[in-house]
Amino acid sequence: MISRVRALPRVVLLALLLLAASSAHASGFSIGEVNTRLVDQVYVMDANVELEFSKRALEALASGVPLTLRMDIEVQRSRNWLPDETIATLEQYYQLTYHALSNSYLVRNLNSGALYVYPSQESAIEALGEIRGFPLLDAKLIVPDADYKVEMRVKLDIDSLPSPLKLVAYVFPDWHLSSTWSAWSLQP
Repeated sequence: MISRVRALPRVVLLALLLLAASSAHASGFSIGEVNTRLVDQVYVMDANVELEFSKRALEALASGVPLTLRMDIEVQRSRNWLPDETIATLEQYYQLTYHALSNSYLVRNLNSGALYVYPSQESAIEALGEIRGFPLLDAKLIVPDADYKVEMRVKLDIDSLPSPLKLVAYVFPDWHLSSTWSAWSLQP
C-alpha cells in the first residue's frame, strides 16, 4: 500500500507529460517577408507574420480570454572587432479579444491604444500578422557607412493570461507559441 502511495505522484506526472505531448500539434508563429524604408527621416518596417494559434489558445479566446502578442525588435550596428552595438530595443504589444455581444474580434495596440474591430477570427488574426508602417528608428541615430541589422520575433505573452490559465499555459507546450528571431539588414 505504501509503495502505491509513493508511486502516485510519478504516475500523475507521467500522465500529464503524455497529455501535454499528445495535445501538441503544428502551431506556432513565423516571420515572413520584411521590408524597411525611410519615410520622413524615420525608418519604418512592413512585415508579414504567420500566426498559427494552437487549438487550446483559440478555445480560450472563444471563451473570452484575451490573447496578448509581444513583438520584440532590436536594431544593432555591426562592428568588426567589438560586439554589435544595440541602437534600439522595442517591445510592441497587441491584444486579441472576442466580444461575444457583437460577435466580433477586437485587436488593440496596447502601446498606442488604437482599437480595430473584425467580423471574424480569421480576419483579426490575418490583420495581426500584417504589420505596416511600423516606426523603427529615427534616421539621426544612423551613422553613415555603417552596417545595421534588425532582429525581430513574435510570441504569445503567457504572463498576460489570467492566473489560473497562466499555470496551465506554462505546463502545456501548445501555449508556447513563438517565432524564431529573424534578422535582416537595414540600409541607411
